Amino acid sequence: RVAIDGLRYLDEQTVLAASGIGPEGNVFKFDEAAVKAGIEKLPYVESCTVARVFPDTVRVSVHERVPAASLHVGRHAYEIDRHGVVLREYADGEMPMDPFITQAPGVEFVKPGDTVNEAAIQTALAIWERVNQSTIVKDLRISELAALRGDDVRMFCSGASYEIRWGNEDIDGMTQRLEALWKKFDGKLPCLEYVDLRFGADVACK
Repeated sequence: RVAIDGLRYLDEQTVLAASGIGPEGNVFKFDEAAVKAGIEKLPYVESCTVARVFPDTVRVSVHERVPAASLHVGRHAYEIDRHGVVLREYADGEMPMDPFITQAPGVEFVKPGDTVNEAAIQTALAIWERVNQSTIVKDLRISELAALRGDDVRMFCSGASYEIRWGNEDIDGMTQRLEALWKKFDGKLPCLEYVDLRFGADVACK
């Protein structure tokens, strides 16, 4: 018997197939390391533990990666986690989750299981993670993060005519400045083209 827990995105059959444990297996004679390695090859699996529970059970506890954003590469869209691990490719006609990370330089091909370490994408993910914890996220639907460079990420929000420009230094400080500006103008920023948060205490608004 195989008991699997911790699943939210994967199904038991997928994990069982990856484990290599078959009906002819013996709880006294199986390679725990090989089972663990097989399961951790699944893109959604960050880690897992495998243990014998006598007399007849193998218990598998899975810690899954959590989808955080969508990545656009060429004509394809992928689900990625907060570290840039590619979890899966979206099916044709499937609606990707927000935000959509686009225009990353130097990324021409990815596949599930890859980790995308391109600086612009890592900056975009860090910005999204911090903003998602902010007080303004309830007022903004962030639809796209154009990751042009590691120090130049453009945020686009549904219903806003302007873009929000970010760098890769002091993301926490930039978020705090945006929150203060948002509060001061009650969410109605006097901008038509952009808000640029990359100039320290000074916020450029056009």
